[in-house]
Amino acid sequence: MLYYEQSRIIKTRKMMKRTTSLILCLVLSISLFAQSRGMTFQVHNETLTSVLKKIEKAGEKNILFAYQATDQYHVTANIQAKRQKEALEMVLQGKPFSFVEHNTYFAVQYTGKTTRVEQIKGRVVDEHQKPLPFANVVLISSVSKAYVAGCVTAEDGSFVLPYADKDVMLKVSFVGYKSQTLACKPTMHIGLHPDTQQLKAVTIKSTRPNVVYKDGAFTTLVSGTILGELGSAEDMISQLPFVSGEAGSWEIIGRGAPEIYLNGRKLENLNELKRLSAKDILKAEIVTVPGAQYSSKTNAVIRLRAVRKRGQGLSGSLYSEYIQGRYSPHGYEDVQLNYRTGGLDIFGEVGAGLERSHTTAHSETQLHTTSDWEFNSRRTTKTLGGEILMNAGFNYEISEQQSLGMRYETINMIGNNYTHSWGATDVWENGKLTESMGVDLFSKSKPHWSHSVNAYYNGDFGKWNINFNGDFYNKVSQSTQTAINDGQLDAESESKVKSNLYAAKLVVSGPLWKGRLSFGTEEMFTNRHNDFTQSGFSADAFNHIRQSIYAGFLEYYLNIGHMNYGAGLRYEYQKTDYYEKDVLQAEQSPSYRDWIPFASIGYSKDNLNLAFSYRLNKYSPIYVMLQSSIDYDSKYEYKSGDPHLKPQKQHSFNLSGNYKWLSFMAYYNYVLDMYMTWYKPYDEVNHPSVLLQTMASVPHSYYCGANIRVAPSFGIWYPNLTASVFYGHDNVDHLNIPEFGKNQPQFTFSMNNNLRLPHRWFMNLSGNVSTNAEMGHGRKKCMGNMQFRVSKDFLKNDALKVMFVVQDLLHTGYYYFEANGTQSHRTLTRYADNQKILMNVRYTFNATRNKYKGSGAGQSEKQRL
Repeated sequence: MLYYEQSRIIKTRKMMKRTTSLILCLVLSISLFAQSRGMTFQVHNETLTSVLKKIEKAGEKNILFAYQATDQYHVTANIQAKRQKEALEMVLQGKPFSFVEHNTYFAVQYTGKTTRVEQIKGRVVDEHQKPLPFANVVLISSVSKAYVAGCVTAEDGSFVLPYADKDVMLKVSFVGYKSQTLACKPTMHIGLHPDTQQLKAVTIKSTRPNVVYKDGAFTTLVSGTILGELGSAEDMISQLPFVSGEAGSWEIIGRGAPEIYLNGRKLENLNELKRLSAKDILKAEIVTVPGAQYSSKTNAVIRLRAVRKRGQGLSGSLYSEYIQGRYSPHGYEDVQLNYRTGGLDIFGEVGAGLERSHTTAHSETQLHTTSDWEFNSRRTTKTLGGEILMNAGFNYEISEQQSLGMRYETINMIGNNYTHSWGATDVWENGKLTESMGVDLFSKSKPHWSHSVNAYYNGDFGKWNINFNGDFYNKVSQSTQTAINDGQLDAESESKVKSNLYAAKLVVSGPLWKGRLSFGTEEMFTNRHNDFTQSGFSADAFNHIRQSIYAGFLEYYLNIGHMNYGAGLRYEYQKTDYYEKDVLQAEQSPSYRDWIPFASIGYSKDNLNLAFSYRLNKYSPIYVMLQSSIDYDSKYEYKSGDPHLKPQKQHSFNLSGNYKWLSFMAYYNYVLDMYMTWYKPYDEVNHPSVLLQTMASVPHSYYCGANIRVAPSFGIWYPNLTASVFYGHDNVDHLNIPEFGKNQPQFTFSMNNNLRLPHRWFMNLSGNVSTNAEMGHGRKKCMGNMQFRVSKDFLKNDALKVMFVVQDLLHTGYYYFEANGTQSHRTLTRYADNQKILMNVRYTFNATRNKYKGSGAGQSEKQRL
């Protein structure tokens, strides 16, 4: 069987290579077709400035020119199937202009009465002579200081500007650095120096990312700061203010897991962040308390804005990663391509990963029924699997004010995915050893393609914006499970799940008085079938859930002086139809009508930002929580959901802020009907020795905490230290679960040490530790780990990046947990082969950022599915 699957994996990798080649050939064909076709348009008495913009958009290269000169001339022309260079020659004919063609742009120069070319070119660097990309370079009038022409520096710090007026000065600026205004020269080398301030004889540089609070979001710069040096966007997110956790499992402190958006598009597959360089992120916006336009279950939002690269033609990136643990290797490869011609982007991606995991666990369980039972279990779990991802789509900018696009993505497993869990369980009854058995559990997941389609339209009409998204999602999953105890077949089961989602979202926004108003609607329609059959240890289950959600929302942000105000209201109607064996279960088919309020007030001046926010969140249980089927985990332990779960409501109060390189947060959350995993006897009469892991709703609970983070800089060293405290309490009296005697909060400390070294080297050493804690019916032990990372950039514009990482440096990344249940007690220790070495290589060529603006609809329902 293993040989057969490895053969399928090899075949699938060959298929991936063929698919990548097909996409490359397709994009190249489109490129050649577009180039051969040329541009066609007519203009009548339009300004030369307007015509040059049209040629730039329809062509493959940028066009640099001085507005002050071109605005004075008009063009009438009929351009038919011309290349960009030919079109320029036509519109400049008979006018006092010439142009010079470069690799990625045309420079149009005013020649006046002479033919002498006038241009300024140069390079902007920092105090270490390292290029400063995306610095502002502006020509201003020496007399009036009015804007004449401008650009931003390329990734190597270079720039070029044409100019016609001798009476101009060059102004160069970059956030965190002192601006310079200089006399113009044909060739310039400009060094910028950071603003500095003395703090107790230690120089603290303002090259740390500046943070600004506005419209409910804390915005921090990434590109050009130390955050941009951290490798991938995935590495960078962990070091943002108010963010805790590791890659793929981030949390906004006090709020939970955030939704992450890139240029307005919600990321469903967070692996995409691995393949995105941190230096390509212009800024990150951390929304600690989301407004009304976000789903009622959205805890927090991180919005990433990529640097806008206006290059034309073919671009792409190649990414390869290999991870080796003590027992488990993992590999991932990805190819992304984008072809841009004028306002049209055509893009595609193929990625595939193969993974083996290795986890060891030790649990001790006490169960008190007709007898006192004790189970001591030692188990090792290995998985073998892989995944292939493909997506393609287009984005078309009809004009500078309007764009539309479509994106299709499909994901599948590479062959069958296997899980094998084995070990031994010792069973005591009333203090007497009654059984020592070997346990083998085999699971197999079969491959099925999932399909996801998003279409969007974004348009500006005057000062108002309309954004529409429509989504479709389809997924089928199928798995089998076999349990063998002491060599004898004990149980078998099979599960098949089919899910469909249709969703739409409309947002209209525009200025109103001194603020901005947004309103709109969102609709989601879900259909899910779950068929479960087994060999007799429980009962078959055939569940069918249909759900409709209709929502309308209104929110308003107002800025008056240094104050920021926000308020919003969202209304949601949710109707659920729950069927068992095609029979509607009325008690499990509720309807809910909820008003979801939101309010915030903020203050922002100089380096100080403060914000206080309130929001009501509503969480519908994910569909696995609602299943009535009984899953077999071992002879003495089953798992199930609860179809009677209610939506969970959470009142959140949040105070957050920052001053220079210090940020802080305090929060309090009061929760109604909170979901909780708990343990209880499965059947005291017929199966007194079986423990059931299931779900329950806790009538009311609360949790609170605080966090402080300092992130100064000392030369090449950029440390950040975070300290936080957390305490929570659940009212579980109705479940007859005893509480531990102490009420002990948990403290967590983490530190990141970033070193920006010469010759484009970067180094990071990070670690965290959490103290013992005892809250209610749960207890945690001290846990922590360390990680080391080093990277090096190569080639022009840092096109090639190589990174080496060692995870869980001291082999301390264990997970410990202890909990009381109903008539039960359980402790668990687990280690998931966390000590690993990682190496990845990223190469980008002719980089242009995809302009796709689809944000998606029905994202909360996708996550539940």
